[in-house]
Amino acid sequence: MEFRRQKRIIQTFWIFIFCFALLLCRLFVVQIRHSADYAAKAEAQQNQIIPLEEVARGDILDRNKVPLTGSGFVPKVIVLPYLMKDKVTTAHRLGSILQADPQVLLARFAGRPGMLPNEISLRQAQAIKRMRLEGVQVYYIKKRYDVNPLAVHLIGHLGKISGAELARYASNPMQKAYSRTDLIGKIGLERYYERWLKGTRYETYLQIPTDAKNRPLKGLDVKVNKVKDPGRNHLILTIDKRIQLIAEQALDRHKIAAGAVVVMDIRSGDILALASRPVFDPNNISSALQNNDQGNVFLDNCLQFLQPGSVFKPVVAAAALELGAVRPDSRFLCLGERDEPVKCYRKEGHGLISFAEAMAYSCNPVFARVGQKIGAANLIEYARKLGFAENGVIGIPHAGDAGENLAKLTEPYTIVNSSIGQGPVLVTPVQVTAMMAAIAGDGIYKKPRLVMGILDSNYNLTKAFAPDAGERALSPETSRTLREMFKGVTTMGTGKLAYVPGWGSAGKTGSAQVDKNQGIVDAWFTGYAPLDAPRYAVTVLIKGGESGGKSAAPVFREIMETMLLLK
Repeated sequence: MEFRRQKRIIQTFWIFIFCFALLLCRLFVVQIRHSADYAAKAEAQQNQIIPLEEVARGDILDRNKVPLTGSGFVPKVIVLPYLMKDKVTTAHRLGSILQADPQVLLARFAGRPGMLPNEISLRQAQAIKRMRLEGVQVYYIKKRYDVNPLAVHLIGHLGKISGAELARYASNPMQKAYSRTDLIGKIGLERYYERWLKGTRYETYLQIPTDAKNRPLKGLDVKVNKVKDPGRNHLILTIDKRIQLIAEQALDRHKIAAGAVVVMDIRSGDILALASRPVFDPNNISSALQNNDQGNVFLDNCLQFLQPGSVFKPVVAAAALELGAVRPDSRFLCLGERDEPVKCYRKEGHGLISFAEAMAYSCNPVFARVGQKIGAANLIEYARKLGFAENGVIGIPHAGDAGENLAKLTEPYTIVNSSIGQGPVLVTPVQVTAMMAAIAGDGIYKKPRLVMGILDSNYNLTKAFAPDAGERALSPETSRTLREMFKGVTTMGTGKLAYVPGWGSAGKTGSAQVDKNQGIVDAWFTGYAPLDAPRYAVTVLIKGGESGGKSAAPVFREIMETMLLLK
């Protein structure tokens, strides 16, 4: 009897402890996790709040903490109808400046204080200020994206939260609070880092005191409040905004309708620029959707799998040199259009040619024979060593597609096409750049890094993404040999238009046949500079180009020349 009584006491005790633990968890969520939310709601009960920032959200910064988001301000009109003595006159005078219908404005003046929807010009803002209209004020609103935003495919864009998304976020009590009016990240880093970037309150807002019925109080001042939002985190990238701008301006100057540029720091493996075309305006997503006839405006070509053409030949060369299957001075006979198993683009052929010259002139028959000699298994092994087995990027949970299936290279009759970068071989511009960086970096492959870390609301680092320490993919001797061969590409071969005077540059051209019947080519150039102490690796892709040497090489040269002048 006594034993059963003690057992019930113990059970009651543990039930009490369990309930108390649940209460503590709930208190933690309310007092710590959502404290800023409840503080903002309490303030909103005593005041009307008009946000002076487009969205409560953390910044995305470049490697030097220069904002890639949230650095633009635009003037907008805020109306305070309860302060207007003559609403009709105010509507006509304001309408004359904004070129708006006074009747529409008058209807707006019948409501609560608020912001007019459209942005205004600086000239209009100055005119409104000069008029000193009662109940009409101009404030500068912090926009999420600049007028000419950079790296839009990488950054992504915001969109209205869907019912399914709201339900998913609401089901997790540890998440920040969401409402039906929230904007959330839909693609890119905005989506990947939604839980960190989302804020819990506006940091800058207009505060209008109200009475118990939520009516504005005329006797009290309207003031601008600035507070700290402890709930929003910031993201710091490896991107250098200056280099990102150089890459995007080069694409625009050369009128590249579709393509990509990737810039990587050879020593660290950091991605310094990711530029993709076609581009969209994150400030006007509805327009982008309407004009997205081909369905590719939101695709980040830097992370898309594509046929590489001859920029895959360095993998064949690396495997063959490492295995001792060839030397730079090994001789081959190119018979041009009469050659087997694959023809050369040069009808008359190159005649007797060394392996180094075959790299410089991108001779397909030579690389087809070398590929057959080393076999698919060895080609796959070195493709893996040089990073083509995965599409991983440090800081992006899911970078593009899952990855290339290198096992396809073992299928019958594919080794010839694979050796010249056609057939089943698919790569991304980021992968190609990492390969070139590994060769320029004495054979050490480093996984590309895109995100340096997450910062708290005070811009202190709370989570770091360390750069890859690197693994040896090729011997230093093979790397030096390949660099000498790449030098021939830019000094006497197909990539002469990529040579950078003064510093020197080296690399490889590629022209991948996307549609043989229509003659559509994806033009590539991947390379590095300076020659003596390689610093940058750059890959240029131009969809629908003429050839790697004619289309992509000049863009590479322009980008590299401009970057090397930076201090």
